[in-house]
Amino acid sequence: MTITELTMAYVDLNPVRAGMTTTLIDSDFTSIQQRLVEIAREQRHNSPPPTTSSALLPFARTLRAADGSALPFNLQEYLDLIDIGGRVARRDKRGAIPEHTPRLLSALGLAPDEWFKTVSQLQARFELFIGAPHRLRHIAQQRGWCWVRGLAAGKRLYAKANP
Repeated sequence: MTITELTMAYVDLNPVRAGMTTTLIDSDFTSIQQRLVEIAREQRHNSPPPTTSSALLPFARTLRAADGSALPFNLQEYLDLIDIGGRVARRDKRGAIPEHTPRLLSALGLAPDEWFKTVSQLQARFELFIGAPHRLRHIAQQRGWCWVRGLAAGKRLYAKANP
């Protein structure tokens, strides 16, 4: 672990440690929030990350590979570090990420309660397709349909990923 990773993690976890939030996506004014919003935006639009829109230095594409133009670790390593570090309860700090918060759902900004409802009621919430509302509309348009089941459920499920 580098000093860069430790410093970034310290700053990105400040809102959680201060008890201001229990999720990384709600950690206002942090680089982790900005990165998660960008990931969610990429997923919504099914496109690669923009190369110039973010003022943040990108992550290396491979483990521990960096040439100075990227951080010396990859995004998955950093998300794991933040998630694990944020879940450690400390006596000298007010907050932590609750242990029951699913890791991947939290990182992607998906509402955990809605995810569990969606998984257990998949056929009732969606019919032929499952996904974000813009993707469901696109499928309907491609097939010449006026409507596709699951738009409301998709809005609820992806609410945090669509700031």
